[in-house]
Amino acid sequence: MDNDQTVFQSPKIQEEPVVSPSLTPIPPAPQQVPSEVFVQAPEIPTQEPLIQEPPVKAPPPGPKGASIVALLKKVLKVGIGLVVVVVVLALFFTVILPKFMGNSSGKVTLTYWGLWEDSKTMQSLISEFERQNPNIAVTYSKQDVNQ
Repeated sequence: MDNDQTVFQSPKIQEEPVVSPSLTPIPPAPQQVPSEVFVQAPEIPTQEPLIQEPPVKAPPPGPKGASIVALLKKVLKVGIGLVVVVVVLALFFTVILPKFMGNSSGKVTLTYWGLWEDSKTMQSLISEFERQNPNIAVTYSKQDVNQ
């Protein structure tokens, strides 16, 4: 064989000797594998992982009452926050918003349209409504059914 750069070389096979019938056969010699057949693989260095996770630390054990106290503190904080939000909204809708809307003490006139009622019939109802709501004046207008 040539001396090329092969990694594996097959061992040479020995031929069995020719035995004549009158002679007893000689057992073949055990085959030995040449040492150049086995090539030792280079060792691959092991690498540590590039990203290491931090160790998980368990919280220190505390008394059982401590977790209940912490829960109560959280509930109390949320409750106070909700009360503050409700108070701010109530102030906004009762005090601040009406100031921007203007004075609502002015008189309002409503026009009521009817189709079949006579104006004399409706006047008694309108008078009673105006007596209960002094800032509202109602005028009745009878409309044509075809329009």
